[in-house]
Amino acid sequence: MAEDILHHYTTIETLNSILANKTIRLNRLDRVDDIQEAEAFKKLSIARCYFVSSWTYSEKESIPMWNMYTNNHGVMISLPRQMFLADIVKIPTQYAPQVQVSGGPLRSIIPFEAMFNDRYLVLPICQKQDNFCIDVQYIPDLDVEKVKNESIIVSIDRENQAKIEIKDAPRIAAAKSDDWEFQKETRFVLLILPGIKIPPEGPFSEQFGVNLANHIATSLIMGFKPTLDYYDLHLDPTVLSKINVTLGPMCTPGEEQKVKAILSQYCPTAILQRSQFKDRIRAGLK
Repeated sequence: MAEDILHHYTTIETLNSILANKTIRLNRLDRVDDIQEAEAFKKLSIARCYFVSSWTYSEKESIPMWNMYTNNHGVMISLPRQMFLADIVKIPTQYAPQVQVSGGPLRSIIPFEAMFNDRYLVLPICQKQDNFCIDVQYIPDLDVEKVKNESIIVSIDRENQAKIEIKDAPRIAAAKSDDWEFQKETRFVLLILPGIKIPPEGPFSEQFGVNLANHIATSLIMGFKPTLDYYDLHLDPTVLSKINVTLGPMCTPGEEQKVKAILSQYCPTAILQRSQFKDRIRAGLK
């Protein structure tokens, strides 16, 4: 079972952005470090619709991760898996009569205006934690393409409309070559699809649903170009106040002071510690 605390190796500049904005940035899957992840999708160029933020569930510090993502001069931040702010979904007044919600107000880490707008559609797969926060499945290199594509079904119906079915959509974005197994990665996954103009009657009509599905299918088959390069999710302030920050093994006194200043400004309750590899890695070796 994966740990409840996740860890993210990053630069001091990114730490500053995270704390200043109180957000975590999810980047497109076609821009992650493993180029094969996007190229393995052969049926559809869907990698550009997946947005991910990569963490590790291993609490043991990793020398390769320190080196790859911080050049040993950054930080490792540690936060609980359930780190994002789930706010009450504010449904516009004109659409409220079309929505029936039982059990009290609906909460989501995705606001209504992101779920439905004229440019894109953020699917609410994150409402279920297992569909959003996923431990990466490491598989043999030769099987990556098979796994990425076997759950994608593209067809044409009797009315000559393109149809796309993606089974277990979040998890095919978390299948990776076992060459990367050292990362012990957990990733947050969102699927963001092309949207269409919302009609006056709102996004809950049957015809809108049909039109949207047709638009998404056609866009993906034709090589949809996304309007987003990243998507930012808001952190829960209560969780953020307990962030643990570990300094990179080769952080200089000046870099340590910079991190302390950032924490003092944005998160004075954070816990700061030095890497277990401090003074154990020789600098300058090639």
